[in-house]
Amino acid sequence: MELDEALMKLGKFGKWQMQMWIIICISFNWTYAWHFFAIVFIGEIPNEFYCKFNDTVQSLNDTIPRVDLGDGLSGWAQCEKFIYPGDYTDRNTTQCDNGYSYNKPREELETMVTEWDLVCDREIMITNVHTVFVVGLMLGGIVFTALSDKLGRKPIHVFCHFLTGAAGISSAVVPDYYIFMGLSFVRGFALQGIMLTGVVVAAELFPSVMRLKMATCVQFFWGTGLMGLALWAYFLPNWRTMLIGISIPSFFALVLICIIPESMVWLISTDKPEKAERILRRASLTNNIDDMPAQILTPRRGSGTGSTGGVSNGSLPGKKGSIASGGSSLKFTDLFKTNKMRTITIVTILYWFFTNVTYFGVSLGTGALEGDSYVNFAINGAVEIPAAIICLFVLPRFGRTRPLLVFHSICGAALIAQAFTPKFVDNGDGTRTDLGPLLLTFYFIAKFAISGCYLITLFFTPELFPTALRNLCLGLASTSGIIGATVAPYISYLEPIAVWLPYTVFGALSICGGILVQLLPESINLPLPETIEDVEAFPRRPSRPSKVLKDDVSTFLHDKYGADSNLKNPNENVTNGVPKSDSQPYMSTGQSNPAYDSYYDDKL
Repeated sequence: MELDEALMKLGKFGKWQMQMWIIICISFNWTYAWHFFAIVFIGEIPNEFYCKFNDTVQSLNDTIPRVDLGDGLSGWAQCEKFIYPGDYTDRNTTQCDNGYSYNKPREELETMVTEWDLVCDREIMITNVHTVFVVGLMLGGIVFTALSDKLGRKPIHVFCHFLTGAAGISSAVVPDYYIFMGLSFVRGFALQGIMLTGVVVAAELFPSVMRLKMATCVQFFWGTGLMGLALWAYFLPNWRTMLIGISIPSFFALVLICIIPESMVWLISTDKPEKAERILRRASLTNNIDDMPAQILTPRRGSGTGSTGGVSNGSLPGKKGSIASGGSSLKFTDLFKTNKMRTITIVTILYWFFTNVTYFGVSLGTGALEGDSYVNFAINGAVEIPAAIICLFVLPRFGRTRPLLVFHSICGAALIAQAFTPKFVDNGDGTRTDLGPLLLTFYFIAKFAISGCYLITLFFTPELFPTALRNLCLGLASTSGIIGATVAPYISYLEPIAVWLPYTVFGALSICGGILVQLLPESINLPLPETIEDVEAFPRRPSRPSKVLKDDVSTFLHDKYGADSNLKNPNENVTNGVPKSDSQPYMSTGQSNPAYDSYYDDKL
């Protein structure tokens, strides 16, 4: 049998698959979330700080000028002091030249900001650390993608865990900012290897009909990882101790060598089917499957390769959608040769940039919110979970583009509302109403919505590109997204120009992203395209998102497969509910075909 059939025989939610899936998802989601967003806490700027003054000066009034903070509030200037303290005839000021004093919310709190005085004109050095970290992510994606294809997923996954842990602990003990920045690059570089290999191995534990559901559920681990980081920061308030805390678990990766399996798809593609068989045999014992054949996997014939789902990758012989007809010879320039393909490519790259700027701009901004920073960040992670649950039900019924428009519109509206809502409202009787809770509500609504967008985008993008160019296009989109994640923190520096400007920019980009994605074809219920001709044959948009119009799909399938697409026998070319004739099964076209309808009910 094919790998996909073997995985189906093990059970959609077999005990072995679920155990491995949980371990792997914790391994890459929690580690990635902790290290990526650690900057929120180790780079946290206290709300109140001012220039240090000499011990002979008895009061702040003698040394620090008062400034207007907006909303009718005043406070001590943070980045300047009087040139002549105590001289009330000369009120000229100068920059701080003797360090800063910080009013910390917790006495034991120590961040790299308070240790290295990264405030005022040095504040941008915090964002520069994040930028170097993200550049490491980008280069790590390039290097470890190639290495994992050559050496396997598991060894790269374990090695990157060790490298992340070593770089994290080294970062916690170095005395110099610039050495810390260099080690941040190493952390990002290794972290991307953990994420890439973890995602692949986790997805390939299940038959293809289950991967959409299971990939959506991965978001639960991401959300709990973010909430866990808030606990690390609360119980380890010293930034160096916290870095050690989130880095030590990576050394438990040694245990993963004995627990998690190698990617069976990779083993088969590198002519090591006997190792894949051993993994399947061990899984069948755990799942109490007693009727596995003596030889589980069908020997590969000729040069055909197995698809990611284990189903034969060859299309119907001689049809236009066949890889053999020239799909595998596609080049980068082919992305821009036809109008639809060119539009999809450009829109996807721009869309990933807009979405990532908004997502990371919002996610990294919890430190500037009113209230407890630990609670705020925990809620920031918790809202990822309901977004994933909603996507589980929305995607199969309403497609991709329309939910994206709704999510982006909600996010944009919430962010713009937050930008123009004041912190206080004067009641006219000398009292004021604190609107902080309302601002927090707008923020968390925005984070919930952009989290839904981010999750849908991960599914939607691969559905738009032909097989031979899919990985390349995902790489282009990911690079655009990383650039967006790099740009996002710098937008906060627009606040001195106008306090409402950063969130307005984020909100406007979100709305633009929702409108822009409407230029893309809807991919719900359609097989993945194998050639550019398949992409060109996409129906523009079904009138009912929950059911693609029969005429549109019939035309698409006829163009791709010819008359053979009209299968009337429910059992024809179907094994265990999985169509055998193509790596991407047919879409039901409204004919009486319960085998295909059942297949797609499970798939979606």
